[in-house]
Amino acid sequence: MSFKTNIPNLPSLSSCNNEPMPEKNKNLLNDTAIFESSVRLSINSNEILNTPKNKTSISVTKEVNSRASSYYEESESHIPISYFMSIWYKLINQDLKDDKLKAKEIIKQYTDNEITPSKYKIFLSAISLKWVLRCCWNLPSNDRSSMEKNEKNYQLEEEKILILALSFSQYSDENPIHWEILSSVYKCCNLNEKHNNRKGVPRYGKHWEDIGFQSLDPSTDFRGCGIFGLCQILFLVSSGLSESIKEDIIKLSQDKIHNFPFAIVGLNFTKIIIDRLYRGKLKKLAEKEKTYISVVNGIYRGTWIMFFRIWKSRKCQINDFPKILNELEKIVKTRPKYLLNMAIL
Repeated sequence: MSFKTNIPNLPSLSSCNNEPMPEKNKNLLNDTAIFESSVRLSINSNEILNTPKNKTSISVTKEVNSRASSYYEESESHIPISYFMSIWYKLINQDLKDDKLKAKEIIKQYTDNEITPSKYKIFLSAISLKWVLRCCWNLPSNDRSSMEKNEKNYQLEEEKILILALSFSQYSDENPIHWEILSSVYKCCNLNEKHNNRKGVPRYGKHWEDIGFQSLDPSTDFRGCGIFGLCQILFLVSSGLSESIKEDIIKLSQDKIHNFPFAIVGLNFTKIIIDRLYRGKLKKLAEKEKTYISVVNGIYRGTWIMFFRIWKSRKCQINDFPKILNELEKIVKTRPKYLLNMAIL
């Protein structure tokens, strides 16, 4: 783009035959140089702007609350610790449509594998026999109680699907609830600053390894059990244990000899429980307790208490973890009610 000015054409120096330049042209040339040096092009507006006498410094500011940045500034320090139930009510209202569909498909696969043809025939014959007896003896159907039972079963099934959907839902920096959970976990586990719970938490850094994550970015560890694994850790450290037992477990995890990765251990426990949930093995306990979330969290807490007792009494080291994990998995499979009730012993 060319910018027109009202400056007349000046004779070139070579065409003057070394003749002295008229005083008028000298003044005009000086005025031209001054004019040309006093304007600049604006890239953004394509306007001619007068150059200010004093240059201003350009400062670049970063968005302090950006979850894409590597650090959460102190402007977030006003966020207090969030406890499990407050987070749970928020997660219930999350849009997890795709994850719920995936959970339903896997539940169906497990169900199809569990019900063999012979069991299926027995199931059909039992229904037929009950229907025949009702028709012959004119037994009352109790439609109202049946409807109430179906409604309760539906609510339980929806809660189960929600838990499994969260096990698929991966951590997202764009979801503020996820950061709320993660930062609360760190604040609850950071015993050195437990009286300063409003301090800002860095999104990345070695401090995550201090509480048992494998890298500077803890979100990479949630692939096996999704955001629900993080929720269960929050349940444990925020309200699942007494303060003294929680401190004992965390201190043992940071012991120089008998240490273990606290967060990774908890995520492994969640994987075991999720598998039992898929197979429908916790249904009776859920029907008795009238909720799935209390059952899975209770078993999770009991598993942690059992792990702590074994690890401490046997003076285990990190190489012993696979063996201990297998032992606990067998207990979860065979004695889930025992683990559920362990919290009140």
